[in-house]
Amino acid sequence: YCELEDILAEKRKRRSFMRHNAEPEDTAAARLKFLARTLHDNKGGFALNVQYLKTPYMTRETCKPDLARTVACCPNLRYVDLPEGVFQDDPSCNTLKQEVQGRCPELRKMTYVRGSERGLEMLASGHQWHNLEVLELGKLNVDPTILRHALGSLPNLHALKVTDMISFHDQLFQHSDYLPPFPALAEIIFENIPSVTAEGLVAYLSRSDTQNTLKTLSLTATGIHPPNLHRILDVAPRLEHLSITESVIASFPAGDTPTLQSRSLKTFHYEITSADSANVYANTTASHYAYLTRSLMAGGLPSLKELYVRGKPCILVLKTGAFS
Repeated sequence: YCELEDILAEKRKRRSFMRHNAEPEDTAAARLKFLARTLHDNKGGFALNVQYLKTPYMTRETCKPDLARTVACCPNLRYVDLPEGVFQDDPSCNTLKQEVQGRCPELRKMTYVRGSERGLEMLASGHQWHNLEVLELGKLNVDPTILRHALGSLPNLHALKVTDMISFHDQLFQHSDYLPPFPALAEIIFENIPSVTAEGLVAYLSRSDTQNTLKTLSLTATGIHPPNLHRILDVAPRLEHLSITESVIASFPAGDTPTLQSRSLKTFHYEITSADSANVYANTTASHYAYLTRSLMAGGLPSLKELYVRGKPCILVLKTGAFS
């Protein structure tokens, strides 16, 4: 949405002799209608060259028929902004979804959220969108076998984001003689996935292909806690971007936990906060940031260029010259 649209709409009304009291035109919707007509008239021409279609949120939510007509003319689309109902099997989006499925085999990114389990099963059948590169999954209730088949049907997949899925667990990473292997990915984002632990991710990264591929890992509210990060870094020699956002209920465990070491890590987000259930009289986060400070001072992250943390420990680290 652009605020300038309202200003321009008012100017157009003032210039019109007969429409001083009329409702301002929905300019974005009108443009999409014109675009659909233009592409329809040039199906064999420049419509074949359209690869990316970006639309404002309200436009794609309210102009589904025109968006469907536009998509139908662009068989080489790789990315298209779609209304949320497409990812939830909303009946009002059936026509648009059928056009995307039937006319856009070259899509590179797709999202499946609660309600679109049948769509994921179609993906697992191997008859749809073989060239997907980015996949987002959220709040799905799906059998792990179907999920493994779906991921295994995408040879070009390099980025996966999983959000709010209790059924996503360590067993998905395990080897099976009857299922395709969990793909080697360059980027993995887990948000609110408590059933994924360090054991599962370490097992996944025990493969040479995954070790040499993974470059970005983001962990938010997972079963992987700060004391286990060193285990993941030990088996991720190509990792360049690491993010962990966690609410802790206890202090960092006492003992000889190895410091963080990685020669490849360049960007590190370390955001540790105290959970509501934590002891209010104990500063549970201080020990976690002290562990980070020890790791930096030990020189185990020589390639680190950007560090993002919460609270005063950040100032302490910078003053010690850890980035010199």
